[in-house]
Amino acid sequence: MSKTATFNDSEKDKALVKRIEKYQKDKKHKHFIDAVRELCETGLDIEKIKRK
Repeated sequence: MSKTATFNDSEKDKALVKRIEKYQKDKKHKHFIDAVRELCETGLDIEKIKRK
């Protein structure tokens, strides 16, 4: 299964990409997508916990 997400030149997307890149650097992920995956998984887990 292949899915893609595209960030554009909007200020909102630029700010989000900067935050992800900082997270990537802080966590020492080699690849941007690894940071995105981790953030998504964590966010989904937190949402699941909040619903309980």
